[in-house]
Amino acid sequence: MGLKSFFSKTGRLLSISGPGKAKVSTGQPPANSSDGSGEQSLTATVSQKNREQSLEKLERLEKGFSNMVGHLEGIDRHLESFPEFVENQRLLTQQLLEHIRATSTKDQQLIEAVERLPGETARRTKRLVYLFAAVMGLVIVAFVLLVGLMIYANR
Repeated sequence: MGLKSFFSKTGRLLSISGPGKAKVSTGQPPANSSDGSGEQSLTATVSQKNREQSLEKLERLEKGFSNMVGHLEGIDRHLESFPEFVENQRLLTQQLLEHIRATSTKDQQLIEAVERLPGETARRTKRLVYLFAAVMGLVIVAFVLLVGLMIYANR
């Protein structure tokens, strides 16, 4: 049963009068009768005002309920999408973790290469010095031979 139908039925129930009260079926208070029913007319007018106030309160209450239902539906939609959001966050976190691991491996390889540089440089420098010494030795031997040949040729 909808709230509007509930409130309309409630409004109709309010218009039914109990024993000793005037029945009001229209939106206007009944006209004064000639039999001295001024008290009934006053009671009907007060009942009509009470009924109108009650209907206004019920309408405000219905509007409040409608707003609350709208808010609850919005919360429900967010809660329904929450598992999907959590799954997306899990996948993103997993991808980020894989990326960090791959980067860490590359960083470790770079660190190892940099650590080998001083030793490798020293080894290659040593080879270069030996090569230079060998070349210089050959140059000196060649120079001595040339000088010896020149001396031998001049005799």
